[in-house]
Amino acid sequence: MSIRRLTGWILTRPDHLTDAHRDKLVAACPQMTALAEHVTAFARLLTQRQGNLQDRIDSVRASDLPSLGPLITGLQIDRPAVRAGLTLPHSNGRTEGVNNTIKLIKRQTYGRASFPLLRQRILLNQSPPPPNRSTTTKNLEEPSLLCMSCSFLLVGLASGWG
Repeated sequence: MSIRRLTGWILTRPDHLTDAHRDKLVAACPQMTALAEHVTAFARLLTQRQGNLQDRIDSVRASDLPSLGPLITGLQIDRPAVRAGLTLPHSNGRTEGVNNTIKLIKRQTYGRASFPLLRQRILLNQSPPPPNRSTTTKNLEEPSLLCMSCSFLLVGLASGWG
């Protein structure tokens, strides 16, 4: 049994595992079973917002799994950010997507294009907003997040960072 296969079984939803896979996972070792339970509980906390973060942290500490120690330490250090990420409806996913797209375009043109061409490719690569988004006068008055992100990143690229 390979590590990759065990990792795949641990990260799979428990209801999608066959009985044979579940038996092999339990037979691997008791720590593996506890790890799978903790991963499932954290996944439920992140995706379905079910559970309490402090209860999860206490449960992991009680099980004494050394592989999850750094995760718990990081959660404790960034507790306000983690709490905000779990409770607030806001996300910076769109900004991260724009950032990733710009870095991809920059990598594609590295050594072959000047800054004006890079700027043009970034500005032409913008996608329109999703169709289900309502257009109000407030949205028309404010610059879009995509344009603001492009502007900030273009200034950064021009100044030499990134």
